[in-house]
Amino acid sequence: MIISYDPTLILLSVFVAITGTITGLTLTTGYDVSHKFNAAVALIKGAVLIGGSVWLAHYMALSAIRFPVPVSYRFVEAMISLYVAIFGAGVGLFIVRGQRFGIASHTLGGAFMGSAIVVMHYIGMLSLRGVGIGQTGTGVIVASLIAVMACILALWLAFRKRSSAVTETLGGGMLLGLTIVAVHFTALGTTAFYFIRQLPATTAPLMPLNVMAFLVAAGTSAVVGMFLYMFAKLALGGVPEQRYVQSAPFPQPNPFAQQTPFEQPQ
Repeated sequence: MIISYDPTLILLSVFVAITGTITGLTLTTGYDVSHKFNAAVALIKGAVLIGGSVWLAHYMALSAIRFPVPVSYRFVEAMISLYVAIFGAGVGLFIVRGQRFGIASHTLGGAFMGSAIVVMHYIGMLSLRGVGIGQTGTGVIVASLIAVMACILALWLAFRKRSSAVTETLGGGMLLGLTIVAVHFTALGTTAFYFIRQLPATTAPLMPLNVMAFLVAAGTSAVVGMFLYMFAKLALGGVPEQRYVQSAPFPQPNPFAQQTPFEQPQ
């Protein structure tokens, strides 16, 4: 089967992946883990934004493919892939943000998040209906290595300090966003699409292409809106209102300390 790609949608998928991951990391980094409720809220926001960006970039990349036959998407697999992306992002952020495993936290958190991106991609591919799909073992291995190694580096860059600088958070977010796109297009590049004579019968609900396009457009608008909101606050000199980093207390005088008598000069 001969397919083509829409370059505009490809660039848009890159933009969504980068803006979503930058916003998600900005909402998550710099929090004091002793404030459990606020840290949990920040973690959930970051997981939804990063996981949602993974999902949006994937389906935007699929929408960029011009198939010679009409295609649709199975609702169940599409939603499962979204939940996998959000869950993987949340667990990865939870591990690395709280340094749960010491110096190995970045490795474990990045490995979990990278693996979730790969699993999300292939579950999302199962939702595609209307064409046959052939995967290669080499493509799976290469995509997995890219995802895990790059996620480890991105999370290390964004979380290697207690309160990461803006440049480090931006760098980690850009690297994570490019990782998402690289995984999707590496896997797509090693995927073969072919015609099928008859679609298998299914009772699962289907989403037409226009419905999926609407969901992707709505999600993209939400991600970009959050990004612009964060950028505007930072540009105006504000700090995200959920950021709770404890400052060192001022030293208090010890009333029981031995007093040194004042000596008169000779």
